[in-house]
Amino acid sequence: MNEQPTSYTLLFPDELVELLERHYKGLLGENPSPYVTTFVNGDGFTISAFSKLVNGYYRVLFQGKKAKNEAEKWIRKGAIYDPKRNEGGDIKIPAKPKATSIPKGNKFPQLGSDEVGTGDYFGPITVCAAYVEEKDLDYLKELGITDSKKMTDDRIKELGPILIKKFKYSLIALNNEKYNAAHAKGININKMKAKLHNKVLLKLSKQYPDAHRYMDQFAAEGLYYSYLKEDREVVRNITFSTKGELHYPCVALASVIARYAFLALMDELSKKVGVTLPFGASNAVENFARNFLKSHSIEELDAITKADFATRKKVLG
Repeated sequence: MNEQPTSYTLLFPDELVELLERHYKGLLGENPSPYVTTFVNGDGFTISAFSKLVNGYYRVLFQGKKAKNEAEKWIRKGAIYDPKRNEGGDIKIPAKPKATSIPKGNKFPQLGSDEVGTGDYFGPITVCAAYVEEKDLDYLKELGITDSKKMTDDRIKELGPILIKKFKYSLIALNNEKYNAAHAKGININKMKAKLHNKVLLKLSKQYPDAHRYMDQFAAEGLYYSYLKEDREVVRNITFSTKGELHYPCVALASVIARYAFLALMDELSKKVGVTLPFGASNAVENFARNFLKSHSIEELDAITKADFATRKKVLG
């Protein structure tokens, strides 16, 4: 009776190798060979990613009793099965996915913008614009890129490094000091957002002048442009859409990258003050801020929060 083969070789694109490293972060071991860039030592399987490219792909070897199960996971994520190097064993090859249908109303190439952090008492506002071509649709669908609010923060942290390497984007983070200074001058949050959106869109529009432009709408079109009447350069011909992340891939991508940047900046702020800062503006956030003031000054609190929020008034009583 022939034994089930325990060795499978797959071909990985560059970004999938990065995802593999992040997925098995706790199982990474010392490389057994100078030709291996990543080595995973799991329960019942090992994975070796080799440095040599094969027609633009990296060869990744799965070995062990559970090698087949692990290999099939990565085929579903986009790895390519290499039958010439797999001992003639059978492995489940999913049917080639049909090309992603173009969402209604989309034109390509496209760039779009979205923002994160406007509803959070602690932390900055991050605004991102991202560029997408029609050929990117299947890849974005494969990764499950959608409105960042529909994705877990852990998933966004996992995909963020891959997305910012693969796609062209422009990002601005407005820290709390600048936010509070602008508000003190009478600039409301929607005007701040309009100026930030215009800046990130302007940068990408200069790189890709023929791209169609989309935005997650937070103000009526006329009001949006009225906020920018003092700006020297203004991006025009934008399609505004509520819940734009669900309609336009470029806006969804911008949403995820903006969230990834926001999470990274919140981690930095948390390390700076020595305590994990909460999200949102709930009663729990108010209680956290009250406790924060027991060992910090109001100036220190204002430096990491949006001082115009009703939360501040409730905290100070």
